Amino acid sequence: MERWNDNCPLCNGQECEIKTIIGGDWNQRGISVTCNEGMSAEIDCSVWVSAEKEEANKRFNMIYLFLLDNPVKKIHDFEYTYRFFYEESSIGEVPEDVRKVNVAELMKNYPSSFLDKVEMGLFNLSKKYPRIGDEILVDQDLTYLLYTSFSYWDFDNGEIEGMLSSLNDLGYLSKAEGHPIYRISAQGWIKIAEMEKEKDVLNQGFIAMQFGEKTKFIRQAFKEAISECRYVPRVIDEKEHNHQIVPEILYEISKSKFVVVDITFPNYGAYYEAGYAEALGKEVIICCKDTEFQKVHFDIAQKSAVVWKDEDDLRKRLYRRIEATVGLNI
Repeated sequence: MERWNDNCPLCNGQECEIKTIIGGDWNQRGISVTCNEGMSAEIDCSVWVSAEKEEANKRFNMIYLFLLDNPVKKIHDFEYTYRFFYEESSIGEVPEDVRKVNVAELMKNYPSSFLDKVEMGLFNLSKKYPRIGDEILVDQDLTYLLYTSFSYWDFDNGEIEGMLSSLNDLGYLSKAEGHPIYRISAQGWIKIAEMEKEKDVLNQGFIAMQFGEKTKFIRQAFKEAISECRYVPRVIDEKEHNHQIVPEILYEISKSKFVVVDITFPNYGAYYEAGYAEALGKEVIICCKDTEFQKVHFDIAQKSAVVWKDEDDLRKRLYRRIEATVGLNI
């Protein structure tokens, strides 16, 4: 389980606190990192063992960006350290420990093309340098933000300079004349605003179902599964508004990336909402308790559904269906 060197795997600094972990309450072998950038994590050796150096670097790249957005796991107002592991066979499964994050899931969002790297790199820079006029220097700290190849073994400013130059050529950055100092340009901030709007619009999953005492456990399972996939569960009766209910429902469906529908307890409104979502090209996930599935309408029965036995089974199956058909919101 030897690592490349003793530098911090999150920021490559030499002053961060790194401890070896063997055993522990989740039986992992790895490291505990307390980074000077304000991040902390427990990282299982599966993240880097048996991986080529470049691949391991990409995995740590995604851990860094994950922690940039989610520095701690909050459970009932308590804060916990995330625990990262890598296991391709567990993709789509819900870890028993809610603090655990499968890096194999995160890797699905690693940019696959140069243009993706450039645009996502710009978005990352805006998180690190959020004020208009902030100076961006060619520095090793930009390695993960710009998805450049290496930070641990073969650091080279050249690729970082190349990424910044590409952003400058596209008009997203401006460069000080005669100095390697960059700033996000007006055009860059416009592009970032567009990306933020797109991310916000597709950041939620809409729940369509019959509401009442007998369905409250279904509602809770839906909300938990959607949240575990890192989307915002949208239940219309939990939203404050001053409009008529139907236009508000249609508006929220249009803002959602997918819709989850319960047909255990038939509801004409839920069927209507599912049809509207289908017409918009949204992913619609049908769910039904196994004892009731034989009673559903023929047209609905032809659609692949999440057929569940109990609340826990529903939560796990829905998580896997969202992961497989929509993707995790990472």
